[in-house]
Amino acid sequence: MEGITMEWAIGWLVVMVIFAFIVDRLLAWAPLSGGSGIPQIEGEMLGLFDMKPYRTLVSKMIGGVLTGFAGFSVGREGPAVQIGGSAGKIVSYWMNSGLREQRILTSAGAGAGLTAAFSAPVSGAMFVFEEVHKSFNPYLVVPTFVATLISNYITVSIFGLTPALGFTVTSGVPLEYFPILLMVGVIMGLCGVLFCRMIFAFKRFFDWLKCSRFLKLALTFVAVAAIGFDSQLLLGGGNDLVAQLAFQSHGVLLLGGIVLGKILLTTFCYGSGAQGGIFLPMLVIGAATGAFVKLTSTLGLISPDFVPQFVICAMGGMLAAAMRTPILAILLVLEMTDSFSNIYAIGIVTLVAYLVAELLKEPPIYDPCCKP
Repeated sequence: MEGITMEWAIGWLVVMVIFAFIVDRLLAWAPLSGGSGIPQIEGEMLGLFDMKPYRTLVSKMIGGVLTGFAGFSVGREGPAVQIGGSAGKIVSYWMNSGLREQRILTSAGAGAGLTAAFSAPVSGAMFVFEEVHKSFNPYLVVPTFVATLISNYITVSIFGLTPALGFTVTSGVPLEYFPILLMVGVIMGLCGVLFCRMIFAFKRFFDWLKCSRFLKLALTFVAVAAIGFDSQLLLGGGNDLVAQLAFQSHGVLLLGGIVLGKILLTTFCYGSGAQGGIFLPMLVIGAATGAFVKLTSTLGLISPDFVPQFVICAMGGMLAAAMRTPILAILLVLEMTDSFSNIYAIGIVTLVAYLVAELLKEPPIYDPCCKP
């Protein structure tokens, strides 16, 4: 990285070690605040966890800011979900609610958190139904939709936030591209499975390291900083990168580097146990993989005008394969890009990717029984 002196680089590495110490202390203070936070919310619904909401909220907010500032390849949606769920549980304390109402309020808060992160209220509600509870409980529907709609109103009308991806694809994919959509679905299914297996591999790697959690976190922070000196494109959640992949041309080596680099760096950061989600990095991986379709346009297989459509289809496929929530994957991509004319194309890729991951018997990434 040009313009960086040795003194500045050493100073930044020292700052990273300090961040690692702070995150380590936060995790000791609120153990359930590590990672994405989504498995913890699901575990709360199953009675596996009993998070302390005040501590979790503070730890998640501070830790999420630090990992984001440090350049971790993580997203804000996981922390937003757990922060929202913690807020919902706090409200249940104020209302002296029973266990059932407490879980409803926690779930509604989690949906509101996802909505705030992505400005996608329907997806926020669907996340609660399909991912957290895996059912459409009538007592859950009204509180969840009220929470997500109010959250969306506040983020859009008061804070002026826009959907995370910030672009729209209005025209749909022609039916003649149906075989290519099937191929993209298979590829995204395999990418989702690879991503899940890399997550588990890095978790085992960090468990294997015989050192304190602080040293593991320090290793992660320093490694991210070192990568940032040369490959800034891989740092952060990557929501701005998605639009570039959809509408700009990139070479094969760059696209391959983004896909492999994002998979490795995201799973490495997530495996460390530091605060941060993986929704946005998964979307970037999907977008970069879908952008390879541009190469087929030179062979006359597709028109270059439809490359953005394949990019957003691949994003939905990546989410469905890794999370095993096809309806949420379809709705989230549609809402974030306002691309409802592509519902059938995204649906095809998403369902095929989902089936591929199911056939390979890969457990979903947010299974609370598999992850602490």
